[in-house]
Amino acid sequence: MPWNRCVLIACLAWAAGANAFAGEQDLAGLKLGMTPEQAKAALVAFGVERASIQEIQSSFRYGDGVKSFSTEPFLDRMTGGKRVRKGSLWVEDQFELSFAPPPKGGQLVLVRRTIKNPVDPPTVADYRAAILDKHGKPDMETPGSLSWFDPAGAVHCVRDVTDVSGVMSSIYMGNDKYGWRLNHLRNANKVRNPSECARVLSYHMLASPKSPAKQVRATLADVPGWGTAYLATLEWVEAQRQAAIKRREGSASKPRL
Repeated sequence: MPWNRCVLIACLAWAAGANAFAGEQDLAGLKLGMTPEQAKAALVAFGVERASIQEIQSSFRYGDGVKSFSTEPFLDRMTGGKRVRKGSLWVEDQFELSFAPPPKGGQLVLVRRTIKNPVDPPTVADYRAAILDKHGKPDMETPGSLSWFDPAGAVHCVRDVTDVSGVMSSIYMGNDKYGWRLNHLRNANKVRNPSECARVLSYHMLASPKSPAKQVRATLADVPGWGTAYLATLEWVEAQRQAAIKRREGSASKPRL
């Protein structure tokens, strides 16, 4: 499918299928399925500086064989954070939020939080204890990470969710530049479509319990909602491309022989 994604920076949940996991688990008050307005309000309520919040818009490009076109811009990501200076160093808490694309998008599908504390961090053991106290027993635990999956029995499709490309490439062959080959599954025995994937909450930090937790990364992701919304996006953009081709063919000049 010959269309590309175009990112535009503006400074300034996928609701179907949401269940108890999406409603109960949160990162700093941010929950899957939130609207952009709700997500921004949650950031501000947590203490994120309003001036630090940036909205990053995207659009999708497609062509009719002669001309190129773009869809209307939509909110793709939101970033923000807070910084506290302690002596000569900074304690930082940064957020990156992603929203599902149109036509069925607009809801929060990914929260990535990175905490950096080089001044007075708790130990890894203390940090893990606080995480377990909030979120309960994890579904998967290693010395350096804690993970929860939902619903029970769903496939953990993506190991490190950063963008929708990672979601799609874990299921289908192809890439974002040339289009996903939706009839070519990467591992049909594992998962056949995004709806079979699990939502995930994960924390990553140093493995040693006695080490200072200077950096902690947390991710809350609606993998099935994001992937399903993106499939709808592919159909939506392709429909616009086909319409553009018909318009070009209808207005094409006739050859003089």
